[in-house]
Amino acid sequence: MTLGQFRDFAARVKAILAGTPITCEGYQAFHAGGRTAEFGDRLRALIQEFFTVVNPFAGEKTAPNRDWDYTATSLPTVGAQLASLEIGLDLTGFTLKQVSYPIDPRADGMLVIPFLRDLGTAFEVTEPTGNGYGPLGELVWGKVSAARKGAAHNYRAGELSSDYIRLNADVRARLEALEVKVPAEEGVVHCHVIPVNSGNLYAGFGPRNARFDSLQKGMLPLGFVQILCMMLAWPERLAKYGVRWIDCSADEYSWQADGAWADCPYVDFRGDWLKLCAVGAGYAHSRCGSAVAFPGVQ
Repeated sequence: MTLGQFRDFAARVKAILAGTPITCEGYQAFHAGGRTAEFGDRLRALIQEFFTVVNPFAGEKTAPNRDWDYTATSLPTVGAQLASLEIGLDLTGFTLKQVSYPIDPRADGMLVIPFLRDLGTAFEVTEPTGNGYGPLGELVWGKVSAARKGAAHNYRAGELSSDYIRLNADVRARLEALEVKVPAEEGVVHCHVIPVNSGNLYAGFGPRNARFDSLQKGMLPLGFVQILCMMLAWPERLAKYGVRWIDCSADEYSWQADGAWADCPYVDFRGDWLKLCAVGAGYAHSRCGSAVAFPGVQ
């Protein structure tokens, strides 16, 4: 159940109850007549029917190209990732603190992902999960490009404002709910140390299909800012052609800033260059796969 679905259901129930006042005498008669249990059973069945969600994007899928694998590239240790992020993001004036999550067998391993909230503070970007999301990503892209000695090309340069890119509302709500559990601290960048599958689990899925499916299963789709951080923490994940490209399925992109939000960014590697591109959110590519994290129970 997504946050949007829950709010919609709660609003509907509240409106019904507000429009149907029940007197104390009426309730007592209802309860005395044995109707309470019957009502509970009927309401439970109705709720289950209401939340039986059909994925409207399930058909946006193709047979994945399994030759485009990345499992031969081992994920660095958590300590090595933290060191790479501290240097790559130029966070030498900050303390990096770990927030750990349970392991998950579907993951490639434990990935270190800085809190967007704290990255926003470090880079002096307001609303890092809202209007500042794209500008924050543009700054992180600059760090990635520097780490790659310029062997990186941003095809969306100048088009990463809030008119062009945003976090999907349900993804944003789930991410913010995780980050708000940990109070912000001055001079501290908190980092999720979280199980992540960076493409094989959703290989061949269209981005919005992967996003919808993963949200329904309690996962956290990752956006381009987090995936760019991955490129600093785990640079070998995309360092040559023929290794699975990564859809940023947490994101929604609008090509002409026209409010359509029908596209999605992705990160690939071609020639000698790491690249940030965009494609239709319904397009399923055999060489791509979405990156997702497994929050589990913190």
